[in-house]
Parts: sequence; structure tokens; C-alpha cells
Amino acid sequence: FPHIDKQLLRGDWAHCFVAQYGNLLMAVGIWSRPIAANRMRDGGRLLELRRFAICSDAPKNTASRMLGWMVREVGRIHPELLRVVSYQDTSVHAGTIYKACGWTPVSRSKFVDWNTHGQVKGRVTQSTADKIRWEKQIR
Repeated sequence: FPHIDKQLLRGDWAHCFVAQYGNLLMAVGIWSRPIAANRMRDGGRLLELRRFAICSDAPKNTASRMLGWMVREVGRIHPELLRVVSYQDTSVHAGTIYKACGWTPVSRSKFVDWNTHGQVKGRVTQSTADKIRWEKQIR
């Protein structure tokens, strides 16, 4: 399961979801305010999928089913929510689940180290691959 630290659950909107199949936990998703909300149009009315992990033994289509369910649920909880965002690590997957759920790729960016002067001690860079930002309109 993903590691959760205080930087992950940002602001007043933070939600954690789990999918269970039988007696086994198959997937988890963690949502919070976007890390770069101040740089995004309507950033205060967005949620970002910060972590999403699927068990390799999960039934087929678990990822897209859970993603669709989570988006509907956060939209129900937050009627003021305009859209959701997520970042695809291009070294890990092809964005298939986002495509299957009707998300739109809106930008591609090269790696930038946000910990430029060692402000956050012990932080490990997870990936230096290009990222694609995907968005889905809620309202």
C-alpha cells in the first residue's frame, strides 16, 4: 500500500478509498487538494488522485471500475468540485485506465525536482520520468 505522510493529505479535502474482493484488499486510492493548485485554473475546486495502487491479483477492470466509482463519490461529496486531475508516470503505465474512464490528457512535462535545496530531509524521488496530466470534468 502507498506510504502516507503529512504532505500527501493536503488541505481540507482528503479522501481514502479501498476496494475489497472477498476477504482481500485489492486496491487503494488517495485523493487530496492538488499539489500545484496555485498554478491551476480553479485550483481550489479540484481534487488530485495522489496515490492509486492495484493488487496484481485483482479481477480484470478493477482499476477502471474503482476509478469511476471514486470520481462519482468525490463529486457527490463535493458538489462544488469542477474536475479531478491525476499524473501518469510514463515509465510505469500507458494511461489506459484514464482513457477507459473518459479522462483527457492535457499536458506532458519533464521531471523537475521540487526538493531543489534539500528542504525536505529524507524525501526520495520516486521517478524522474515524464509525466502526463490527465483531467476529468465533473461539472
